[in-house]
Amino acid sequence: MVLGAYLRYLNTVTTNLSNIPYVIYSSFFKIIILILFSVGIIYFLRSIRSGEYQQVELANIVDYDFARDDITKVRIELAATYKQVIDLNKSVLEIKSRLYDKALKFAAWGFIIFIVHFLIEEIIKYV
Repeated sequence: MVLGAYLRYLNTVTTNLSNIPYVIYSSFFKIIILILFSVGIIYFLRSIRSGEYQQVELANIVDYDFARDDITKVRIELAATYKQVIDLNKSVLEIKSRLYDKALKFAAWGFIIFIVHFLIEEIIKYV
């Protein structure tokens, strides 16, 4: 969504091509912002991509006899199975979490630089 808004902003902005230093400055910031947003999107996509998760055997908890057991025992077995799955997939989940954090950082920096650049552009326009 932020990338779309930024691309829309790029389509509406007009640049004075006669002032070469301004064109270089403006183009530099626009390219940096676009790169930051693009890298952030790449990291987001990598973080949500399906991974190779380990599966656990569910035969011990998916049967009629187990369903008829005491509720406390059922809860403990379900919690143990859940913990086993989390432990098996901990490394994959940590990698996805790091990718997601990197994506947020790139997107945040892109957004901050975009806001600063936008404000400077508005000041330059009216000075």
